[in-house]
Amino acid sequence: EEGERIHGALYLPRKIRRRILKTVREIAHEYGLTFATCREGFPELHDRDVTCNGVHLVEGWRQ
Repeated sequence: EEGERIHGALYLPRKIRRRILKTVREIAHEYGLTFATCREGFPELHDRDVTCNGVHLVEGWRQ
């Protein structure tokens, strides 16, 4: 199965990336961590009110 080119970079096929990221999300949640995929294109995997750069972890920060 071929990969996918995004802005000149070669990515794994979307289906494989989603499966891997879903597994990582489940592991993150087991450890009580938040999760967001950012530029991967899977917003359905993002936790609510989570930022890609982690600023949501800074005490007192509000979106």
